[in-house]
Amino acid sequence: MRALFATLLIAAVGPTLGQDWALLNPAYRYNYSNDGTDTISNQIRVMGVDTLGVDSVRYTLNLIGVVCDTCPAILGGPCNGCFVWVDQPQFLGYDCIRVGNDWHFNGRDTFLLRTNVEVGETWPWDTAGTTMATVDAEWEQELLGVNDTLRRILLSTGDAVLVSRSFGIIRFPGMVGNYQLIGVEGDGIGRSLPDPLSFFDYNPGDQLVYKIVSTYTASPPGGPWFPQTQTYYWQAIFTGRENFPDSVRYAVSVARSAVSYGYSGG
Repeated sequence: MRALFATLLIAAVGPTLGQDWALLNPAYRYNYSNDGTDTISNQIRVMGVDTLGVDSVRYTLNLIGVVCDTCPAILGGPCNGCFVWVDQPQFLGYDCIRVGNDWHFNGRDTFLLRTNVEVGETWPWDTAGTTMATVDAEWEQELLGVNDTLRRILLSTGDAVLVSRSFGIIRFPGMVGNYQLIGVEGDGIGRSLPDPLSFFDYNPGDQLVYKIVSTYTASPPGGPWFPQTQTYYWQAIFTGRENFPDSVRYAVSVARSAVSYGYSGG
């Protein structure tokens, strides 16, 4: 009887002690704020999963467009700062390779997060070994309404990273502040990005008016070039709405005004 009790105790405790720290879940979309509010500034999600070996997996992360407000118009844009750099990595990089319980995040800054270490253990954080990481503390806490286990990792730079057994990286140092996890889509927890209907939720009688202004250069025969503008308006009036389980259909009446021209010529 005593041996049976010990076996049952080990079976009950073993899965808890051996549970992995899942830093990335392909079924989740991780929403972060970088200004201490509940406004989502970044969303991290897994775009693809490749099996590299028996215990090795690559997670491809989503890329974003970044406004380049210092790019001059001479590069080909319509104005200074009118540029967007596409396919740029976010703060966790462009991919992550997990080998066992080691998570290698690759991007502008490459770093290693280890989840099979004990409190007090230290390892090289970056590939150059100039920054060290140490597990400082581990505790149980409710996070986003779920009972969870949290771990704090101190870096030799003075920064700190917080990880959750259930939701992965919940705080990460940035250039001007920390990225803080405020929601997980796919699990319905915390803050989520609005769906399309949240932006386009109209009812019969609602109206939208758009002003279109274009500027170009013109020249009369034998005359100098001068700037000219043309302006007109579009009006959309919602006349009906049908709700379906997965969509909304609108009936819309659309009209356009006449074009008015303006120029500064001699």
